This record gives sequence, C-alpha cells and structure tokens, in this order.
Amino acid sequence: MVVLLAVSSVGALSLGTPYVPPYRLVAAVLEGETTLAGIVVSELRVPRLLLALVAGACLGAAGLVLQEALRNPLAVPEMLGVSSGAALGVAAPLVLAFSLPAAVQPLLAIGGAALGGGLTLLVAGIGRSPSAVLLTGAAVAAALQAALLVLMVMADQLDLQLIYRYLLGSLSARTWDDVTGMWPWLLVAVPALVLCAPVLSVLRLGDEDAQALGVRAQRARLAALAIAVVLIAPVTAVCGPVAWVGFLAPHLSRWFNPAAGAVRWLPWSAAWGAVVVAVADVPARLALAPVETPAGAWTALLGVPGRRRADAVERPPPDGPARTGRFGRYARAAVRAAEDGSGWGGRRTSHRSSIARSPGRTRARQSDLAACGGGRNGGRTVTRRFTALAALAVVCAAVEVVAGRGMSPVDVWDVLNGGGDATERHIVFQLRLPRLLVALGAGACLAVAGLVLQSALRNPLAGPEVTGVTPGAVLGAVTATALGLAGWDSPLAVVLAACAGGCAGAALLWLLAGRRHGDPAQTAVHGVLVSAVLGGFTAMVLLVEPGELGSVVQWLVGTTEGRVWEHWHLLWPWALLWSAAAWLLAGPLTLLRCGDDIALAAGLSARRARSLALLCAVALTAGAVAAVGALGFIGLLVPHLAVAVFGADLRRSLPGAALTGAVVVCGADAAAQLSSRLLATALDSGRLTLPVGALTACLGAAVLLLVVRRTPSRTF
Repeated sequence: MVVLLAVSSVGALSLGTPYVPPYRLVAAVLEGETTLAGIVVSELRVPRLLLALVAGACLGAAGLVLQEALRNPLAVPEMLGVSSGAALGVAAPLVLAFSLPAAVQPLLAIGGAALGGGLTLLVAGIGRSPSAVLLTGAAVAAALQAALLVLMVMADQLDLQLIYRYLLGSLSARTWDDVTGMWPWLLVAVPALVLCAPVLSVLRLGDEDAQALGVRAQRARLAALAIAVVLIAPVTAVCGPVAWVGFLAPHLSRWFNPAAGAVRWLPWSAAWGAVVVAVADVPARLALAPVETPAGAWTALLGVPGRRRADAVERPPPDGPARTGRFGRYARAAVRAAEDGSGWGGRRTSHRSSIARSPGRTRARQSDLAACGGGRNGGRTVTRRFTALAALAVVCAAVEVVAGRGMSPVDVWDVLNGGGDATERHIVFQLRLPRLLVALGAGACLAVAGLVLQSALRNPLAGPEVTGVTPGAVLGAVTATALGLAGWDSPLAVVLAACAGGCAGAALLWLLAGRRHGDPAQTAVHGVLVSAVLGGFTAMVLLVEPGELGSVVQWLVGTTEGRVWEHWHLLWPWALLWSAAAWLLAGPLTLLRCGDDIALAAGLSARRARSLALLCAVALTAGAVAAVGALGFIGLLVPHLAVAVFGADLRRSLPGAALTGAVVVCGADAAAQLSSRLLATALDSGRLTLPVGALTACLGAAVLLLVVRRTPSRTF
C-alpha cells in the first residue's frame, strides 16, 4: 500500500503538461507562483492530490461503516441511495438556476444523502434483514437516479456537460478552497468514527447478542448511517459520486487483515480508499489527454479485480451463512411463487407443494416438472387475460396518440377520419403513429429478453439492466457513432453495434461472476459493478466527443421522442425474428427453470440451451436499445408480472410478457407526454420534455419497493 501511494502521488504531481521531474517537485512547491511549474504543482496538482486522498479515505471509512452496521458485505453507498441522494441535492439547484454559495453545497448533499439513506431504512424497516435493506436501497437509488436524469434533460448544453461530468465523479479543476471546505466536516466525522468503531464490532454478532451486551441495534444502525452520510455528502458535493470506493476499500482491508475486527479495519479501510482514488486519478488525467476522464469510471474499473478477490477470500460475519441462506430462500421463494401464481412472498397453496415434499423420488420429480411447466390457469382463463391485456393495450395506444402537444383529441380524431390539413396529418401519421409502434415493440423486446434471462439463469433478479446487456449495448452504439462507424440516421448500423456491445457486457458479467452466476445477490452486485464500468467507458466516449452529449442524453435515459417509420421498419422484423426464436426455446427454458439436473434428465444440453437463450436476450435488448435507448426496469419486473398472470409455462408467459411489456412502455410514454404538457404549462417552458425512461425507472422502483415491503421477513 505504501508503495502504491508513493508511486501514485509522485505520478500525480509530476505527470501532465508541463511535466515536472520528481527531483524538482520540492523546488517547484517552494518556488510557488514565481514559475509556471510552481503554479501548476502548488496551486493545481497538490490540492487535487490532497482532495483525492481525503475523498478516498472518507468513502472507504463510510463503506466499512455501512457494511458492518448492516452486516452485509454488499452494502455500498451506491446501492443504498446515499450517493444518489447527495448528488441530487447538489445538482438540482444548479439546473433550477438557484444561486447558492459554495459553502451551502455540503449541506444540500447531506440533506439529499440523508433523504436517500433514511428512505431506504424507512421503507425496508430497520429491523428487516440486510438483504431486504439492500434491495430497497437499490430501488431508492434507481428512483433518485431517474430524478437526476430528468434534471439532465432539463439542463442547457453548458450545464449538461458540467452535470454529466460531475455525476461521474471528477477531480478536475479542484483548488485549495475545495480542500479547506472538507476540514470542518472531518472534525465532526473523525471523532464520531472513533466512538462508533467498537459498536460496529458488537453489531457483527447479531441484533440479539448486541441487545444482550447493552447495545440498542436499531439506534446504533441509525447512528452509523448518520456518520456515513456526514462522510459521503461533503465528498459528493465537491467531487461527485466516485463509484465503488466504499465497496473496494473495506474488502481490501479485510483481505490484508482477515483476523482483525472493525476497530482495526476502519483505519485500514480509510487508507485503502485514499490509495484507490489516488491511483485512479492518474489514468483519469492522462489516458485521453488533453481530455480528462472521470475518476469514478476508473475506480469502478479497479473494482472488477477487487470484487473477484473479495469473492475468493471474503470472510463473512458470524451469521454470514445464515444470511446468505435467507437471501437464497427468498430468491427461490420468488421463483416458486411466480410459478404457482401466488405472488411474491406468498404461501404456496397448490396441491403440488405437498406432493413435492413426499419422500418418493419419482413422485417428487414429477411434481417438480409440473411446477415448472404447469400452472393453475386454465385455457379459458389465460384467453380472458390475454383479451383483457390486449384491450388495455388499445386504450393505452389511443391515449398516446392524443397525448402529444399541438393538437387536441378532436383534431386527432378528425385526422384519423381523413380530415385535417397537411401539417396535422404529418404529425399524426409521420410522428405519433411510428412513435406508438416503436414504444410497443421496444417494450415487448425488453420484457421477453428479461424473462429469457431470468429463466436461463434461474435468477429472479436477472434482467438486461443488471446483467451488463443494456449498458453494453449503450456503449456499443455510442462508440460506433462517435467513431463514425454508424450514425443515428442509420438504425441498422446502430443495432449491430448495440448487439456487439450487449454481447460484450454479458460476457464480462459471466466472467466476473464465474461459478457464482446463479446466486441472485452475487449477480445483482456484479451486474451493478459491470454497469458502472461500462457506463464509465460510455462517459469517456461522450467526453471525448462532447458535441454528441446533447443529442444522446435523452437516448441514454430512454425516450421514444423523434422516432419515425424507419425505426419501426427496422425494429419489427428484428423483434419478430428473435421473439420467435425465444418462443421456440420455451420448452428448454421451462426445463432450465427447474434446474440443470432435471434438464439433463430430460435429455437437454443445459449449456447449449442457455447459450442460445442468452443470444436471443442480447439481440432483443440490442434492438430495443437502438430504437428507444436504455429503458430501465422493464426487463427486470415485467417478467415476474407475466409469470404470475399467465403461469410458468413459457409457451404462454413469453407472449404474455411481450404484451405486458408493450402495455407498460406505451402507458408510460403516454403518461410522460401528458406530464410534459402539464409541466411545460406550469413552468412556462415549451422545450421541457419528460423522457419515458424516467417514468419507467420510477415505476419499477415503486414496484420493487412494494415487493420488498410486502414480502415476509422470513423469506429473506
């Protein structure tokens, strides 16, 4: 660690333009403002290095506090709503043109971080299991990130570039004022950390043992969250959310000191956090010079090998195996509940439950096959549900056609009956109808892709958003357009580039997870890490080509605005081809949901079927991303709704998922257009447009919060 810190510090002070040899660093600092080298080193590089060290130490210590307090090694500020809340508190006044002094920004960040972390504990319940808190935090973080995306859409070009760089975590253009602004918060946080460390060691024993030792676990956990907020918020106010330092540093401290406790891990975690940020800032400055890349992208990249090492040597708390088992039981209970149609966390009332518990091996295998491929829904019931959902799709389509600006519903009806002038006919037939069809097709693609992924991986938390497929597709499309290999006016080239990026993202997740790709918790955290890495690379591409940012930002959020017939003519054959391929795999996927052993007993090659299924999912996701951008939560939550409504037989649930996804995206797009009209009228801003991706993220987060809240604690 000392060697890394020394090398990175010397490199941070020496490298760059102008280059200052290491042996002249002391002289350059003493020269001060009398020479160019003295100005660069003393006024720019030294405060930047100190800020990197202080920020890394704060994030590393905060990460250890959160992990020990929640007794969960996957608890990180990025997955608990703390970092997103702090970033929202700082970015909102900038977009809304509120003139506030710099000293107020840490207070705004503390308020936002407290809002995110407090909402996580409030919704999950302080006494709930760590896994419940983790899932709730992921949902809260997604909702706050959706609000940040809306702010980015509202910002002008200059503010957009500043906000985008800030949200990725950057140390550029930081001065001594930023460093001195951190010390008052450190004077508050450091003594609190010293007092908190022994309590963290007690919390590792479990709530019952902590109560027996005189520690009130709930109050101690709230105090730990408050300390973490005070550590994270000032750093986020100055540097933005520097990703994954709070995850990597605690695991490194445990790796080098496996027999220690929280008291000894705390200073080591702070030290490793400082090293991680200092090391990451060197390539952030020099990799694409003279353009600076965000340090947050490089810290996420450093988290990839760190995560693999943590998987190999991680020593869980005393109740670690039981906690993992509870989460595993929750994941299996979610799948079983969806297969039975009883809902998440509900009790299985089907007669198949008693059969599955019988000692007869043959009888148990027959019940397992029935549970995977069967379902209580009869043919007439399924037909009625398809009919009702199709009627709802018609209603949503009608609302979307009339929800746009510039024309009243009466004018739209007149155009559909053959009337109206040329402008009105152009708006309806050349803009609104293709937008409607693209929304329906993209929603169907994402929902089918999500159901295929969840069935192939046997993971209820799998989805294009958390398996590297969607961020990989975004990276492929943005890179191809920036390099001139594709253009937004040539959708086919964008689809091919997105498909290649989606395959790369899925492959990266598969390699990172290794043999543990079947564990829902591990897949979730690996997926978030892969998404952070790929998002960082996307940011690097956009920072090199800043002119692309204004035209791409809504596409990064997920939008159907500006879609024309060319997009639809490319999307529908692509969607039809790969959806048909997925439906042909319905039988093998149904067997894969039961387990590889049952699939092998039925004569199915599990690896081959899973590879074909992943190819279909990547292709469907790439087509949807190329058409409408990165819509969140559609591929994660719609499949659960489809399986609950249409049963676990994928011959029924795959078409049901396609129809359900189409309805959800179409309805969300109609709601986005209506909301845009209301907000534009209220704010007197004709250019305000709310992207559909922000609404789908909020809707998905709300559904996930409801699922966690209504699921009994014993299932986690």
